[in-house]
Amino acid sequence: MAYFFLSLLLDASPQPPRPIERSWRSGEWVFVTNDPFLTKEDSGSVVALQISGRGESCAIRRRLFPLKKNTCVALRIRWTEAPFGHAYPSVHLFFDPPPLTHAWWRNPMEGNQWSGTAPVFLFHFATDPGWRQYGMSRKIESSDWRHHYSSAKNEWIDLRFTISSRAIDVSADGKEVAQFHTPLSGYRTFAIGIGDQTSTRVELDELRVFSLR
Repeated sequence: MAYFFLSLLLDASPQPPRPIERSWRSGEWVFVTNDPFLTKEDSGSVVALQISGRGESCAIRRRLFPLKKNTCVALRIRWTEAPFGHAYPSVHLFFDPPPLTHAWWRNPMEGNQWSGTAPVFLFHFATDPGWRQYGMSRKIESSDWRHHYSSAKNEWIDLRFTISSRAIDVSADGKEVAQFHTPLSGYRTFAIGIGDQTSTRVELDELRVFSLR
């Protein structure tokens, strides 16, 4: 009987997502960084992170979501502090990441890049126009494509990523702000992360993954 329950805990197969996540227990997020943390809150009604310097960090939801046709990822997210002037919040989507028991989950970063082979979609919505970047990238904070969106300090936004077989559409409060074309039909699962670059306090209080009809 004990082995049966242990096997359930170690099961790395994608699980049906809860309709909406508004609170979390400690251990449901993995925090990674190349700079010391000032804030690392992984339980309760808000997940938050902030580093001390000009490096990069990410909080990754420790869950493999099934990637279905027209999957939508909705986050209620904001940034609240930016001691170096501009704010540099980001969202990351990891396609076909390793099973949850894999060592990658303990250290998915190598310097300023992601380790392993999982393709990663970045949406970096900085207040600094030069860092409003998006697209598939091995780098944690930068990519080759540009957009024009950023949010204001302390402003909760509804940031959504609609994933089809050929593109990722990004909207903020119902308005499309970016679109990235890339073949995605071969992937079966994905994971979600929120990022802090350059000591930006980033907070998440709601996460929802669902399929559009």
